[in-house]
Amino acid sequence: MPYQVPQIKKMGELTEEKIAAIKKAQAAKETRKGSVITRKKGIVQKPDLKQPGISEVVRPQPSTLNREKYYGHEYERDLLHGIEINTEAYLSDFENLFLEMAKRKGWSTEQARAEAQKNFKERGLVYLDFPAAVKLVKKHQPWQDPTEPDSDKSRFGHDLRTAIVEELDLAPEQAEQVRFFVAASREKKSPVYYRHADDREVAADLTPLDYYHGTDCFIEIGGDEEKIGDLVLLDVTLDRKKRNDRAIVVPEIDLPQPNSSEEEVKAYYDFVEGIAKEVISHLSKRTVRQLTQH
Repeated sequence: MPYQVPQIKKMGELTEEKIAAIKKAQAAKETRKGSVITRKKGIVQKPDLKQPGISEVVRPQPSTLNREKYYGHEYERDLLHGIEINTEAYLSDFENLFLEMAKRKGWSTEQARAEAQKNFKERGLVYLDFPAAVKLVKKHQPWQDPTEPDSDKSRFGHDLRTAIVEELDLAPEQAEQVRFFVAASREKKSPVYYRHADDREVAADLTPLDYYHGTDCFIEIGGDEEKIGDLVLLDVTLDRKKRNDRAIVVPEIDLPQPNSSEEEVKAYYDFVEGIAKEVISHLSKRTVRQLTQH
């Protein structure tokens, strides 16, 4: 049975019932075993003192950590969940896409091997060009259907896609073309690791789309597993001064918590709707016209 797009619910009106439901859902999520609690000062991951590649000399003890520091990779996981990159399936697809890229570029086997070794030696991560990097992450999303991102894993992704559909006033058939994808990694190394690992070690924990192409997530209109549609790239960051010529910068925003006020919940939705409008402004006129034709 083909997937049916659920009835789109409007987010504009924040009723008391909706706010109560949001708080209840967040409370349930935070009490589940193994869940990731969103940003809260005073909470950091327990340092993994067995992490490879970190010198014993420079590794600080837990008591020296700044426990109010919130790291960029933690924010990405809170907002986007992330992709599991240390699976056999991911690594196999990575290799196959690299070989396909090498074939497109006309490289011999020796050239491809030399290029991969050079990338790894100099950067810590084998390079994939943009089309291959996009295909890799599309194959390994943390949810089955990119038209319905799992709100328990990425509240932001789910709400952003919904806001785009609402802003364009799309019918269910057209809404199926709006898809949300994550490009950030789900790696769970401790803040200690990222403070003291060198650039090559950090790069190895990222996807090529993130590391080489500056993209943490993206909206795709149309396309499928093999064909790339119209893309709008997003870069999640804690740095409000950051600039990215290729992607929309998504600065820090607090996800609604069980104890969030109505004003805080509204601020979050206003933020998401603002990003949604910016995404739409980056779509081609032709894409918008095709989407909105009923």
